[in-house]
Amino acid sequence: MQNKTLIQLIHDALGILNKRSRIIIEKRYGLKTGNFVTLEAIGQEYGITRERVRQIEAAALTNLKKHRMLDGLEEPIQKTKNHLAQLGGVSREDVLLAAAAPYFGVEDSKKLKAFYPYFYFVMEQSGLKHLPESEEFHSAWYLDTASFHRAKDTIQKFEAYLEEVERPLAAHLVSEHINLFSKSGTAVSDEYLQNLISLSKLFGNNVFGEFGLVSWKEIAPRGARDKAFLVLKKHTKPLHFRLITQHINEAKFAPKKSHPLTVHNELIKDNRFVLVGRGVYALKERGYEAGTVRDVLKSLLRKNGPLPLASLTQLVSDQRLVKENTILLNLQNRQHFLKSSDGVYTVKGDSSNKTK
Repeated sequence: MQNKTLIQLIHDALGILNKRSRIIIEKRYGLKTGNFVTLEAIGQEYGITRERVRQIEAAALTNLKKHRMLDGLEEPIQKTKNHLAQLGGVSREDVLLAAAAPYFGVEDSKKLKAFYPYFYFVMEQSGLKHLPESEEFHSAWYLDTASFHRAKDTIQKFEAYLEEVERPLAAHLVSEHINLFSKSGTAVSDEYLQNLISLSKLFGNNVFGEFGLVSWKEIAPRGARDKAFLVLKKHTKPLHFRLITQHINEAKFAPKKSHPLTVHNELIKDNRFVLVGRGVYALKERGYEAGTVRDVLKSLLRKNGPLPLASLTQLVSDQRLVKENTILLNLQNRQHFLKSSDGVYTVKGDSSNKTK
C-alpha cells in the first residue's frame, strides 16, 4: 500500500475532485462522520434535486476510476476477494470486515468502526456487491449474482429441511444435521452452511443454546407462556410458577424481568400446561392430563381398568402433587366411583367395570 493507509490513499484520490463533488462523495459514504447521507438530504442541503446529486456522484466516481483511485490497494483488495471466495462467494458484512481489516493495515478491532466507511467505499468501487440489511438477511457482501443466488437457494432448502425436523437441535447436533442435509441432495460443506446460517435471519439459538428457526416459539419465545414452556422443557419435573419465573429471569430472555403473578395468569390460560398442585405446573406433552383429581382418577381407571387404592395412588402421584387422603376422599364419592368387596375401584356407570 505504498506505506500509506487506506484512509490516506482515499483522501489523496479525492483531492482531484472539485469541492462540491468531493463533499458529496464524503457525505454519501460517511467518510468523515461515519454516517451515510441520502441523496435526498444532500439535495436539500444544496438546493438541487436528488437526481442531480446522483449525477454528480456518478461523474465523480467515474473521474476517480480514470485516475486509478485504487492504485496501491490491489493486494489487500484481492486478498479480500479471495477470502470471500473461500467462504463461498458471500459473507456477512461484519465478519468480512473483521477478516479483511488486517489486509489494509488495520489490526486493532477498536478501529473497525472508523475504518468501515472507507472499507465500504473501496469494496464497492472494486466490484463487490453489497446486500443491505433486511428482514431476511444481515448486511453482507458477495462476489457476483450467481454466488448470492446459490446462497439464497441453499438457505431456503436448509429452512425446509429444519421444518421437516420440527424440533430445536442441541448445539452438538447441528453439524450432524448439516451432514444429513448435505447427503440429502444439497452438497455443501459445514463451513459454507455455517457461514450462511450467520448471514440469514431465519435461524437462531435460544437462551439454552438450542438451534432452529426463529419462527419457532422454542427458539424465539414471544411471551411469558413460551418462555415458561422452554423452562419446563429444560427441567424434568413440574415447577412452581414462582420458580418458573425465577428461571425465566435467570435465563435473561429479555432485559425486562417477568413477574410471578403474570406468569401464573398466563399459564392458566394455556392448554400446554397442566396445574398439578398448588401453583405447580407441568407440560401436557409429558403425559400430564388436565382436570381435577376426580377427572384424573376417572381417566386412569378407564385407561387401566379396575384398580386397588395403592395402585391408583401411585398413578395419581405421577399426575398430581396431592396427598393420599385427597385421593381417598374423591374415591368415596359414590356418585362417581364404586368400590368392590375386595377393595378395587371402578368408575360408576362405565360398561367395563369388570375386575381384571
